[in-house]
Amino acid sequence: MASVIQEADDLISGFKEDIHDKSSMEILEKNRHLILNEIQSVLYKQDFNECSEERQNDIMAEILSLEIRHIENILAQPCIDKGDMPKISLVKPKSLMSPNTKVANCVFNSTNIEAFLNPQDIEISGRKAKKHRYIRDVSCFQMISEMKLPANINLYDKHVFSAICTLYEELDRLGKETVMTSKMIYQTFTGTDPTTEAQVQEVTDSVHRMMCTILEFDWREHAIMNKLISSKDYQSESCLNDYIIKRQNMIYAKEIVARIRGHEVQAFFIMELPPLFNYSKKVNQVTATKIENKNIPSLKSTRKRVLLKEYLINRIDLLKNAKNNVSNKLIRFDTMFSECGLSDMNKTEKMRMRNYIFDLLNELIKKKEILSYEVETLGREKIGIIIKLN
Repeated sequence: MASVIQEADDLISGFKEDIHDKSSMEILEKNRHLILNEIQSVLYKQDFNECSEERQNDIMAEILSLEIRHIENILAQPCIDKGDMPKISLVKPKSLMSPNTKVANCVFNSTNIEAFLNPQDIEISGRKAKKHRYIRDVSCFQMISEMKLPANINLYDKHVFSAICTLYEELDRLGKETVMTSKMIYQTFTGTDPTTEAQVQEVTDSVHRMMCTILEFDWREHAIMNKLISSKDYQSESCLNDYIIKRQNMIYAKEIVARIRGHEVQAFFIMELPPLFNYSKKVNQVTATKIENKNIPSLKSTRKRVLLKEYLINRIDLLKNAKNNVSNKLIRFDTMFSECGLSDMNKTEKMRMRNYIFDLLNELIKKKEILSYEVETLGREKIGIIIKLN
């Protein structure tokens, strides 16, 4: 295995010939240590040592190719140094744009993300469809060297992702640099200012997590369903290039120092519209939620409350936009907690969160976003709510 470590070191050293700035050199040196340390740590794992030599070589080759590709992606992007410090444009979008495709809903679900370590197919055709259509070979996994972060992306990350895409679109539309802070991202998906450093750090960690998450899928069949291409073009070179996401970072971003109102701050330079959001736009599966509806100053924001608030507001928007009358559909508390990744709360916490939900719905009634709601019970237990829109 020493040859593998030497091969990794030689390949990384090869990048030096094309590097002409200090920032990129720092990126290269940082990743050199991460890659070599990761390879060495794998060598001492018992399950690795029990693999055949062929399988060991395959694992090492995969680690190496992922890390080298990550360096290539970063070094290929324009470098923003402190000497050329960009100014942050403070924008306030009116609506939060969120991807609402089955791919997005699956990969941002922390309960089933492990299933996408290996390619999976996701059916997108309706039950009555004559021909079944699929998103093919969906896989989602994290760069090995960044596993110090929480392992799975989750619903909270989806809200951060949506805010990043919303800000990117707004800044790009205005011809501004697509640079944003964690505080701006938090404001966009919650409608309020962060009140603690922990809230800001949570957003920063989320961005880091998605920066090192690799996503790939083939959406040619969805493109055919939406008449973006014809079946005869399925194997064409342009179709293969445009409708297959091949091992792309969920978010291409770079941490930089930027200027805002004369002060230097840490920020993220988002280098392109994330491919998952771009796909969602092209198949017209993006939902828009009024950001002002999220601003409820009377209710304290915590991570759990943010998740529940976003979940409920999104559900209400879906009810409003539904083609058929589903406004009386029951929203179960256990389902809500599960989809928000909060199933492990104890009985007291769940009771507090239910009371928060009631307070939130009362505020939405005041805002005239809903007409009323009913609490559904089973015996003496409160099991869910029914929201009435009119």
